[in-house]
Amino acid sequence: VVWVPKASARAYGPVADELRAAFAVEIPDGRTAMFLHPQPPAAMRRLARSNGREALAGVAATPTASYRSVVVWQRSGRAAAAVLKLSLGAIIGGIRRRFTELYIAQSVVLSSVLATVPRGDRERLGLDWFSEPCGAVDAESRHGWVLRRLPQLMSEPGTTTVMPVFSLISRDGDRVPLLVRLMQRSMRRPEEFVIDALIRPYVNAEAYLLFEQGVQHEGHTQNVLVEVDPSERLTGR
Repeated sequence: VVWVPKASARAYGPVADELRAAFAVEIPDGRTAMFLHPQPPAAMRRLARSNGREALAGVAATPTASYRSVVVWQRSGRAAAAVLKLSLGAIIGGIRRRFTELYIAQSVVLSSVLATVPRGDRERLGLDWFSEPCGAVDAESRHGWVLRRLPQLMSEPGTTTVMPVFSLISRDGDRVPLLVRLMQRSMRRPEEFVIDALIRPYVNAEAYLLFEQGVQHEGHTQNVLVEVDPSERLTGR
């Protein structure tokens, strides 16, 4: 992390409160946190040279398959793990993988809207999400980071698994995709099983967000996750 002067950064959401809860860290007076990707863009490297950098005590991090994301947690285990989405100094697939201010601002605003969804509706629909309550950007380059919280069901005790929908239709080693195995095990017509176990719960939640909350998102097979219990059955969440 680089502790930059407040005047050279813009913060979105309750940054101090969220970092205290997630990493047990206090932001120095007159400063804002700017987290660095292991491969930071040039603007972030300049900030580090002019302000110095430090590792957060008692905090560990590991990369993920998503280029800009790292999972971060307190080694003491006192808080649930979180994800930091960070600007990456690289072009991958023809796209510069920076994390821009517009995306960060939109993320924090949308998370505040979703936070108003009543708990009863969330439980009834089996609906949860990765909230993004805060972030910060370098005022000059206008890119930075956002904190992403895991859904509550991922921090609950138990052995369920959350997977993106595309994993249901991907080959599992030498085995056929999980969705095919579920259809075979159900002894039902495949289209009936898919509608009841997968499409109906998704459409119910999606229709609620769209028509009740006025929220539309990119509901593709990478963004939508489903819960699978220890017996490899879809839970409807």
